[in-house]
Amino acid sequence: MSAWICATALCFAATLPGADSYLKGYDALHAAKYGEAIAAFQACAAIEGPLAPYAELRKAFCTAAAGDRDAGVKAYQQLMKRYPQGPWMRMAKAYLASLLALKQDYAQASDLYADALTFEPKPWWVDQYD
Repeated sequence: MSAWICATALCFAATLPGADSYLKGYDALHAAKYGEAIAAFQACAAIEGPLAPYAELRKAFCTAAAGDRDAGVKAYQQLMKRYPQGPWMRMAKAYLASLLALKQDYAQASDLYADALTFEPKPWWVDQYD
């Protein structure tokens, strides 16, 4: 899904709201420059459009990857509350479950994993959990 989002953003960079910021964040994320990625994804999320929820998803990931797991948990929870429907929800639940498991909150993590991973057909990113 992420590769598709980036390909779409590249194709429609001139017209897709927030695409430039999203792509800057994507590049910074893959260079492990989490502070830069968070800022870019935040800028994208502030622009109403189809990339906003994905930018918030990536921002939450970068926040946790930068070492602030509690803020990462809150960011995923806020994303799920703000955008309760969409293809990003299962990935958000799986990432949130991973963070909760690291915090040894296994009951919540288990419920989120079960909800995120029990469906067919499975998207590409589920392979890492099998």
